[in-house]
Amino acid sequence: EVVEEGEVGWHREMVHPLGDEDLGVSDILLYRPTGLSEPPSLMAATALMLPSTTVSGSPELGLYWEVYGVPENEMVGYDLEIRALSNGGLVQRVRRLFPGQNDAAAEARIRWSEASKGEVHSTPLIIEMESVVPGDYTVTLTARVAEREVVTVRELQVR
Repeated sequence: EVVEEGEVGWHREMVHPLGDEDLGVSDILLYRPTGLSEPPSLMAATALMLPSTTVSGSPELGLYWEVYGVPENEMVGYDLEIRALSNGGLVQRVRRLFPGQNDAAAEARIRWSEASKGEVHSTPLIIEMESVVPGDYTVTLTARVAEREVVTVRELQVR
């Protein structure tokens, strides 16, 4: 649905299915954690989704994404990079959580691997936000499976 100055319209695009050898990744969904558990599905994450990419007044921020086209139990490698577009404290907070991840080219980088749960592999991640300095940030996620790699980027503003 497209809404502009009192006018409403619909926009459709054809989505083609992934081929057998294709790898895909969703956009990074921002959500507000409940403190009970991480969302187990896209539907659960969508119910907690933030209305915009502006984050304020929350001690935690949830990131949720899905990787498509990975056979069950195959290893998925992740590289999550957080880069401040302006001076900000999110980067320093993440570095304290993961000592030794001091890549000079990135503000903060977290790397890990996990076994796929099936053709659609979901991953929720919670970042502590308590000492974050307001600013603009870019979150870049790279997912790797064997020789294949996909990337998604989310910009967010901390106020």
